[in-house]
Amino acid sequence: MAAPFASFIHFGPECWEWMGGKSHNGYGNYKGEDRVNWRAHRYAWTMVNGPIPPGMVVCHRCDNRSCVRHDHLFLGTTSDNAIDCVVKKRHFNATKTRCPKGHEYAVHGGRVKAGGRYCKLCTSACNKRCYAAKKSF
Repeated sequence: MAAPFASFIHFGPECWEWMGGKSHNGYGNYKGEDRVNWRAHRYAWTMVNGPIPPGMVVCHRCDNRSCVRHDHLFLGTTSDNAIDCVVKKRHFNATKTRCPKGHEYAVHGGRVKAGGRYCKLCTSACNKRCYAAKKSF
């Protein structure tokens, strides 16, 4: 028989921290009474609000992956979750200040295209090499 869900929670003043097993990226894991493996925050949402509609994900307002407090959770699409991540400056590219060749984005300019970040100096140099190669034919 599975241990009760609440027995794995530390009820803090802000977040309710999942103290049970966690995935490699910090989300809680819980094997429910139905013997199905759940992400703890998804299980918490389902207990309070019912089933998660198809195509929706459970997002954290508090940005704490191990939080299972129901009022810190909200439903959104994968796109909504990604936008929330960028707006809150939690996206892994948000902290990058230099391109792989060491040019500072703030000084030399950088742009975001197709989900990536590109250095204007490196892009310009690449374009010049490509133009020279085509011209030599």
